[in-house]
This record gives sequence, structure tokens and C-alpha cells, in this order.
Amino acid sequence: SGSGDAPGTLLWQASRAVESVATLSVCGICGNSFQNAGAMKSHRRFCKPVEAGGGGPPQPVKKRRVRSAEEPLLDWEQEQMLGERAVDAKLWPGAYASGWRVVPKYRGAEKRCHWSYVSPEGARITSKSAALQAQPDGG
Repeated sequence: SGSGDAPGTLLWQASRAVESVATLSVCGICGNSFQNAGAMKSHRRFCKPVEAGGGGPPQPVKKRRVRSAEEPLLDWEQEQMLGERAVDAKLWPGAYASGWRVVPKYRGAEKRCHWSYVSPEGARITSKSAALQAQPDGG
């Protein structure tokens, strides 16, 4: 009968709950606790030791490098750079002729329309509105 299944189900659920509490993992670096291996694994990528201010929310270890204006365009940026008509359409008529370039912010960014605007002086501007304000006649 169906009533005989209920106690077995409850017993199974109770034993599973006890088992999951027993498998709680603790990070050896910061001491944070995790209930599953996936959470622990992703946490370890960004974990900082307690001596370095860890124990709170994980902080990225890798610092993002900012490109300077003096650095030339990379090969993939050259390949994905927009042409004259597209640059003039995105910015203003004559922008390409005056030295402005539009390149992807990162590899594959052209698929998501994420662009960086490079001024004639080589400055990388990350927003279209800032590029328009830098226009010679003031935007």
C-alpha cells in the first residue's frame, strides 16, 4: 500500500540530511565552510590567506592589466578594427579621417558590440559618450 512508503522515504531523507551536514568542507586557507566540492573548488581560485585579510568575500588574485596609450594595437585588434564608414557612423562624419579608430574591447567583443574608441593620440576610451565629448568641436 502507499502508506508503507512514507516512513521509508522520511528515513532516507533524514539520513541524507545527516550525511550532507557531515560532508561540510572547510577551506584550509581562510577557514570558510562549504557544503559541496563545487563551491569549495570555485572559492579556492580567489581565496586569500587570513593573514592577508582573507576570511571575508573572496578577492581576485589576478590583477587586470590596463593598456597604455603608447602601446600599439595588437594583431587581433588590427584585424577586427572597424573601417572608415563604420567608424564615421559610430562616432561622427570625418572621425576616421581625423585618426579615430574603433576596436573590440577584448577578443570576441565585436560579437557583443563592445568597442573601445582610440583617439588620434592613442588614448583608449571605453565609452562612446566619452569619445563624443573628446571630439575636436566638443561633442
